[in-house]
Amino acid sequence: MSRTNLYGVLLALSLGLSLILVSNMYPSQLPSWLQWMGKIVQMQPETLLYCKDSDPPILKLDKGTIVRQLTNMNDWMMKQAVITTQFELQNAEAESWMAPFVGQKVRMTAAGTVMAGTSLEGFDEKDIDISEDGKRLVIHLAPTKLYDPQIDERLTYAKAENGVFVSNEDVRLSEEARLQAVNNIKDEACKSTLLQDAADRTQVNLEKLIKSFNPALESVDVVIDAGTCSVSQ
Repeated sequence: MSRTNLYGVLLALSLGLSLILVSNMYPSQLPSWLQWMGKIVQMQPETLLYCKDSDPPILKLDKGTIVRQLTNMNDWMMKQAVITTQFELQNAEAESWMAPFVGQKVRMTAAGTVMAGTSLEGFDEKDIDISEDGKRLVIHLAPTKLYDPQIDERLTYAKAENGVFVSNEDVRLSEEARLQAVNNIKDEACKSTLLQDAADRTQVNLEKLIKSFNPALESVDVVIDAGTCSVSQ
């Protein structure tokens, strides 16, 4: 092979290699002496892949779904308060721990936790109104009510008229004294805003929760009233 032919082959190979490099590289990757090849060889644009976060699943809110959702969160729609009451024991002899204080006035201090909320017993699809376009929702709930207080033994103690303090470790309420404490605590709860607070809490939180299930809803209205209770005489 003549020297001229050899030069021609080498030149062809160099040009071919340059074309391959240019066609597989981006402009920013090319050395300056090859960038002019971009005018000859069509550059391949870099493919950009965008990953869009998927939207949270939207819960289709038909009446049956709403009934099931609310039934599962009955405890969530509650408001509680700790109420303290004081009263004198009417029959100190009935309390076994009171033996050293028989005949003295004994003032009891007892505390109990009171729960207030709505009952979902009987709640069904008839209590739900959905507009024809499905964008407006009205839920009717029963008025709030008080549940029987639970005495907290840790916060129950006594004090005799001579100033002797009897701690909760020693106090054991008889059934009569316990009933008196429960009634007193319930009476105080009736006089407080607990029933209204429970209604307000349920209304606000439930409306927010239902909207989070389906952001397409334009309005959610929870209709709930504060119940009433009678104070024992």
